[in-house]
Amino acid sequence: MAQPLRVEFEATIRPKRDRSSFSIDHMFLGHDADDGDNPRHDAMTPLNGLLYGTTLEGGTHNNGIIVRITS
Repeated sequence: MAQPLRVEFEATIRPKRDRSSFSIDHMFLGHDADDGDNPRHDAMTPLNGLLYGTTLEGGTHNNGIIVRITS
């Protein structure tokens, strides 16, 4: 019997205020793209009403990028 295909995505999500569901704000395309890969969910920092974080990989030289999430 064939095994199901397992696909994993990395994304930033936005939950509804009542926490009943969420929407996907951004899907990271991976280290071959300029938008980053392997985001650090444990290292988000609020600053001036925005949320900043980093990815471990991706970007121009595959050294990671800085991510800014706006509301």
